[in-house]
Amino acid sequence: MSMIYKQNCHATEYPEIYEQTYWGNFEYNPNHFTSAQEIINNRNKFIKDYSIEKIVLIKPQFIYEMVNRSKRKYLDHVECYKKSSGEYVLVSSPYTERYDKEHIDDGWAKIYPMYSNITGDPTFIKIINLIK
Repeated sequence: MSMIYKQNCHATEYPEIYEQTYWGNFEYNPNHFTSAQEIINNRNKFIKDYSIEKIVLIKPQFIYEMVNRSKRKYLDHVECYKKSSGEYVLVSSPYTERYDKEHIDDGWAKIYPMYSNITGDPTFIKIINLIK
């Protein structure tokens, strides 16, 4: 028997993090491409894999510059998280694979889908280490 949730964030193990995201506030519908169990599982996996402590809503200026869409049009559905180590983890989830090269060339790594499971829509991350 599947659980009934109001929003996507409540279907994850980390609603307190995801309730502050665009994706997390979508109405939960397990038959919709943004609420599919694969995406929910991947969202949980992401928090564990990258030791995510919290979401960053007010981005530091240097992060804002990195994700400014007027300069990098390939970025989509960008989210910013902070690891327990203090590093930032940027997430970009475009709807199509046509931006793979642009992400990779700009230092992003392709991971499992975290926004949509339509045609294997990719998600990319970029880890920003402030310690030089």
